[in-house]
This record gives sequence, C-alpha cells and structure tokens, in this order.
Amino acid sequence: MNLLTLQQEIAREISQSGANVSVLAQNLQDAAPFISIAPDKRMAAAEMIQLLILVAALRKVQQNRLTLDTKMLVQQSDILEDTEVFLFGERAYTVQELLAWMMIKGENTAANVLIDAIGLTAINAETERLQLSNTILMCKTSDMEALAAGRNNYTCSADLYKICSALYANTLLPQPLSQLALAMMRAQRNSNLFKRYIWQNLPITHKTGQQTYLSHDAGVFEIPNHFYFLSVLISNAPDVSGDMQLCGRIAKLIFDYQKEARASANK
Repeated sequence: MNLLTLQQEIAREISQSGANVSVLAQNLQDAAPFISIAPDKRMAAAEMIQLLILVAALRKVQQNRLTLDTKMLVQQSDILEDTEVFLFGERAYTVQELLAWMMIKGENTAANVLIDAIGLTAINAETERLQLSNTILMCKTSDMEALAAGRNNYTCSADLYKICSALYANTLLPQPLSQLALAMMRAQRNSNLFKRYIWQNLPITHKTGQQTYLSHDAGVFEIPNHFYFLSVLISNAPDVSGDMQLCGRIAKLIFDYQKEARASANK
C-alpha cells in the first residue's frame, strides 16, 4: 500500500462513518506527519485528559512537592459508579498506584482524587508549558453537573502528539519520570480500539478515552527499529457507544502501511 492509497482508504472510512474524526500519524523521527486530518480540532477529551493529569503529577514529583509513595485517601464519596478497581471502600493509595490505575484502566475515581490534590491551576499550567492550544481541564472527570452547565475537558490530536513526543524525547520530564509515564501507558489494558484488529503482540504506548458517542485512542506504536505516533479521535458518532471499530480499522490501515514501508526500506 502506498501513501496515496492509505490516505484514500482513511478518507473513505471517515466519510462513511457519519462521525467527526481527527487523525494524526507521524514518525517520531520526522518533522511532519504523513497523515493529518483535522489535527487541531478540539474535542471532548473523556479519559484522554488523564494524560495531562499524569504529567502534572509527575511535575510535582520532580519539584519534590510530592512523592510516588505519598498516600492519598480515597473516601467512599470519591468512588464513582464506573469504577472497576476501587471496590473495597475507603482506603489510602499511593500516588503511583493512583496514577497507574488512571492510565491503565482509565479510572476516573483515581483521576478525581489526583485533581483535588494537584489542583486545576497546576494541571492546566502544563498546557502553557507545552504550548497546547486546544487542551484544557475545566472540571473533574464524569462530572455530570459540570457537563450540564457547559463545562467539559478538551484536547486535540496535535496536542496529544506534543505530549507523547516530549515524553519520548525526555524534554518534558527527567528521564526516570518520563520512562515511568511511558511504562504506565504501555500497560494500557483496553484492547478495543487500536489493538482491535491487530493480532501481533506489539508494544503500544497509548491512552484511550470513551464516552457517549465518542471513541479516542492516541499514542506511539513501537514496531522494530521504528516508532510512530497515531491519534484517532472520534466524536458525534451515530452510535451512543462511539465507534471503536472505526478507530481500530484506521489503526490497522496505518499499521499495515508502516509494516510494508519498513519491509521495503530493509530490502
């Protein structure tokens, strides 16, 4: 598959979906993307905003204002109905454990406890540091009252690329903290999006986000001797559950293109 065919196939998938879609694909060593469809389109972030919370928390660790072993109390009133982890009632968890569950399971309970501890101002300061033009944390996750009042959390594919590429380059945080963040992302347990149609057990360092009519996935594919970033953000899908299949099909198309390109380059 050549690049033009790839672009045409992705355009066809998007046109048939009836959804709003942003796609950004870029080799980490390149200065420009090879697929760029509405990369700056601001969308409701869902759990993608947890990537910003992760960076802000690790910034506090870097500044010695927080440690990974610091314990935080998760009260019964903090525990959301959508939790799959915090089922043991009120108890204390370390910062590292809260960050891990937030990243690998998208736990909104953990995210909200961290938001309370770090603060909206400190978290949003990271958007200025990285010059993220369309990312903002306006409320806690799963805050139905905030949503009803018109407040939401937002991001875009271009901003997610900036975060991920900076973590890989160790320009956002010191290397040990960057590596910790990437390890948590690599442990992502949701295989319903990028990994949906890829049978190979390859490392993907990514973050997923799902909400009504929304399916997001973004991160870095680590194929042998070659890393590339991919973001697929889908909103206003026809189905209330979003469109995980579309996200998976786009990821599969790009993965197959990258495999063929690497095989040709190695001949």
